[in-house]
Amino acid sequence: MSESNDLASFVVQRMSVLVPPLDRDAVLELSTDIIFTESQVVVFLVQVNKSLEETKQTSSFWTQIKHLGNYSKDAVSSQRWLSVIRHGAHPSSAAEDSVYARPLALALLTRLLSDRGGVETARRLLWWGLVRELAPYASGRYLPKDPERLNRFCVARVASVSRLAIMAVHLFRAVTPGILSSTESMADRVRAALLEALRSSPWLRDGPTRNTALLKAASMALSVGFPKGLSRESELDAYFAPLRDLRANRSLSSWLELRRFLQRRKSPADDATASHVHKVNAYYLSDNRVMVPAGIIQEPVYFHGAADAYNYGSLGQALSSRWARCRTQVERDMMSWESGLRQDPENLGDFSGARLAYEAFQSLPDRRRALSVAGFGSERLFFIGHCVKWCRSLTEHRNEGYARGRSRCIVPLMHMPEFSEAFGCGAKAYMNPERKCSFW
Repeated sequence: MSESNDLASFVVQRMSVLVPPLDRDAVLELSTDIIFTESQVVVFLVQVNKSLEETKQTSSFWTQIKHLGNYSKDAVSSQRWLSVIRHGAHPSSAAEDSVYARPLALALLTRLLSDRGGVETARRLLWWGLVRELAPYASGRYLPKDPERLNRFCVARVASVSRLAIMAVHLFRAVTPGILSSTESMADRVRAALLEALRSSPWLRDGPTRNTALLKAASMALSVGFPKGLSRESELDAYFAPLRDLRANRSLSSWLELRRFLQRRKSPADDATASHVHKVNAYYLSDNRVMVPAGIIQEPVYFHGAADAYNYGSLGQALSSRWARCRTQVERDMMSWESGLRQDPENLGDFSGARLAYEAFQSLPDRRRALSVAGFGSERLFFIGHCVKWCRSLTEHRNEGYARGRSRCIVPLMHMPEFSEAFGCGAKAYMNPERKCSFW
């Protein structure tokens, strides 16, 4: 059988499972339409991706909805983007809200929204995506036959909509209430260091700008570990109590019931925390909130009961880089649109976050700052903790708006006199340049 016939058979079989009332001719017509549409989209994406790679514009970036029209060169206006986002995502979205934009996805959406019939094409692709997702539950013949592969399939599918339910057994044991409390205390010290840095910053001379930054930092919300009300096994059990157990002979209806249940119960804030609960990263969200998932509050980023110096250098720096997003929205958006500068918001976060974390660490009582481990004093432990997060192969790099791990480790430290003093770097040594920069 040819490749095209294989694809046609794949589409026809899955649509026949979920739309049995249609006659065979109607299914074949729909299948032909789907295959043609997907083929066009694939060709378009390949061409655009090649162009983006040649111009080095593949990195995702944050921007406000009101600026999306700039990216689409007015083929789709910012007002149209806002209307689409309100209709398809959050009805209360505002033009000033921030979105995380992937250039390839934006290019496809721009094409669909600007072409006649593009909206219908988008609906058709979404519909086919649902058919492809749900067909395995409607007919066992599309499920993996090997028991191990079937288990992995089921876990992956449930995790895709309810990650916390899958990982709760491990995360609740690893990230205890005491650890969450310690992390919140660390965040409070980081916030205090940030407010002091903003008050004393020599370059924030403009009163309104300084006041805006101070207000944003003071009002920034914090989500640590788990969604609100779901940080204990008993709370998670109570949350899922109304949901009936999976029925082996009704997998499709059970899956749809799970999706509807989660859709009814979730809020936008809790949804973000739940979907990122396993992530080894911290995030600044568009609602002026710093999110610290349970995934990052674990070894080797955080050691409960270990020296504060290490934890503040490691987890504290990750927290601080998100808190540093108190920079004015205007500045951040300007940098997002400058060609070649899409890494700058993240690089500045790393750079300024290292200093904030250090100042937060210095605010601890003397007895907590004096601990040493394996011959390393507290100052050295802080800087070791700072770099541990980015230990990886020199050839490995995530091109998602971040500099390489080596640069994220050493560049902020090159500009901190405390590092040179702690490790005895000589004058004009590589890690002790004569000219140093200071963000604050």
